[in-house]
Amino acid sequence: MAEITFDERLKSLFSTFGDKQTMVLATSSEGRVTARSMSVIVLDSAFCFQTDARMLKAKQIKENPMVALSFSNVSIEGRAEIIGAPYAPECKRISEKYRAAYKGSYDAYSGMPDELLYRVTPLLITLWQYENGKPYREKYDLRNNDYEKRWYE
Repeated sequence: MAEITFDERLKSLFSTFGDKQTMVLATSSEGRVTARSMSVIVLDSAFCFQTDARMLKAKQIKENPMVALSFSNVSIEGRAEIIGAPYAPECKRISEKYRAAYKGSYDAYSGMPDELLYRVTPLLITLWQYENGKPYREKYDLRNNDYEKRWYE
């Protein structure tokens, strides 16, 4: 049996996330860490959300683009970047998917002048799982295309 490649493992992992998730987004700057729930879409092996540029999370991302997302038993460390305004032509595909997933939020906020779309490119994804009642941790290191499964002893 052929060994599963890192890319195949990663594709399989992303298929378990679905198209949308409510995730906790953690940001930090100036020695302060903050976290909040966010409506996130999963697109092209990345995580996208929108927020007002005047919010604390946006200011913290501008100062320190390294962020963390989490949901269930999944932790994602990554780099956030501004994609653009929801109605910008270059954001059409992301905006359409976001609107389909979170219509109320999209309709309420997307037309505001300071609203921006962000993409988080994952660098490390960690999952805590169980198999036959035994706990283990999986790590997907996207910087080095490395996968690790480690059982708790």
